[in-house]
Parts: sequence; C-alpha cells; structure tokens
Amino acid sequence: MSLKPRRVDFESVWERLLETIKGVITCGQVARSTWNDRFSDVYKLCTALPEPLGDRLYLETKAFLELHVKSTHFKIMENEQDLLAAYHRHWEEYCRGAGYLNQLYGYLNTTFIKKLKFTDADLNYGGFAIGELALDIWRKHMIEPLRHNLMTLLLHEIAGDRTGQSVNQAVVHGVINSLVDVENYKKKMAMQLYEEMFETPFLKETGDFLPQ
Repeated sequence: MSLKPRRVDFESVWERLLETIKGVITCGQVARSTWNDRFSDVYKLCTALPEPLGDRLYLETKAFLELHVKSTHFKIMENEQDLLAAYHRHWEEYCRGAGYLNQLYGYLNTTFIKKLKFTDADLNYGGFAIGELALDIWRKHMIEPLRHNLMTLLLHEIAGDRTGQSVNQAVVHGVINSLVDVENYKKKMAMQLYEEMFETPFLKETGDFLPQ
C-alpha cells in the first residue's frame, strides 16, 4: 500500500471497513486479502488529508460496538432458561473478536491513543485502545444490566454444585473469569468489578472462596 497521505472519502472507506469488523467481532471468516486491505483502510483514515480522520473512525467504531453489544444483550435475555450459557458463549466470541479488532486498529491505537495514555484517569476520559474500548462497552452495556441476573444464577449454580447437582463448571468459571478479564487492561483496581459483583456477595452468601 502507498504510505503517502491523501484525501479520503470517509463514508466509502467506512462502509467496507464496517462490513469487515462485523465479521471480526463475531469471529467470522475474513479472507486474508480483505484483512490486509482493511489494515490499509485504517491507515488511510488516520493519515488522511487535509485532516486525519482517526477521531471520526474511533467514534464510528464505538457507536457500532455499542449497538452490537446492546443487540447481543437482547439475544441473551431471550435465553432466560439458559442465560449463563448464552452469556458465556457470546462473551467468548466477543472477547476473541475484540482482540482481533484491536490488531486491525493497531495504527489507530499507536498514533491516536497510546501516545496520550499515561494513567487510568486518561482511560476514564476516553483514552481507550480499541480492544480496551470494546471491553469497556461490554462491561457497561452487558455486565452492568445483567448484574443481578448473573449473580443470582451463579450463586444458584454454586449451591447446586455443593449439593451434588450437575453443574457446567466451564460456564460457571467462564462467567466469573469474564468479570476479571473485562477489566484486565487497567493499571489499578483491575479486580474491582470481580470483587464487588461476585467475590463480596459470594463470601457473604457462603463464607468461603470458590477455587479458580
């Protein structure tokens, strides 16, 4: 690809980039040639003339991720009888997809975000790399709305396990670990969500620790 900055039609580039990130965030099939072309598109937007379009790319990507997570939340709520498993399945997919998306947006992360990030305070004001942004959106629009449901179901499953009932350990541990992994990028208080949402209520309920 040419590294020379040039004028770019944001809408046309974003349209094809959006189709790819829809596949990436759901871990769908993306052809190697398409993947490479989208790397080029991110670079073009970040170096566009007369003004770089990185900020607009960031905002459009954020809006897409918010819409995607809210839609996924609705799908999970439809699986009321198997909510934990549905949450776990979608989380595993989204978490992997967020990692791939972070790679795709590597140039944006390096040029627009990493140079500005010094403390967690910067994160609170929007200085997220794309992968971190994706996780923060999951926390806000998935975990927080499901907080009561997840905690109630987790405690129920753990109680069942203690009385010899059949429990899907992979799902239980996967959901619990998501509370840690979703804030793993933080320099400080990375365990806060896990402690507030699960550990404290769990210890209050059982007086014991759940091995991880």
